Formats: sequence, structure tokens, C-alpha cells
Amino acid sequence: MGAMIVTAWWGGGYGLRLSRSDRDEFLRREWKHLVLELEGRPTPIKVNIDKPSFWDGTCYELVKKEI
Repeated sequence: MGAMIVTAWWGGGYGLRLSRSDRDEFLRREWKHLVLELEGRPTPIKVNIDKPSFWDGTCYELVKKEI
């Protein structure tokens, strides 16, 4: 398994931006969500990826208030 490199961003809320190639290599369209384990956070975060903007090229960002 390879590594995915993401960048953090803020635009009214925090999120993680990934490249289209990483999205296509590591994620599957049939998945409804991802579970992120972040250092320093005691519980995982469930992030929705079942949205058209994530797959149509508009937005390659994982968005969740807890990020």
C-alpha cells in the first residue's frame, strides 16, 4: 500500500485536500464514507465521500467540522 499526501485548508471550516490521482488510486466510488484516525484525537472521524462534487472533479476535499 502506498501513501496519500493531503494538504490541510481552511475556508469557513477545516478539511483535507487530496489529488485526483490519489483519490482514484486509494478510494472507491461505491464507498459512502471514510473513517479517519487523527493523531491527538481519541475517536475516529467519519467523513462523507458519497457526494457528486467529490467524484465529478469539482472538489477533492474531505470536509468535516471535527477535522
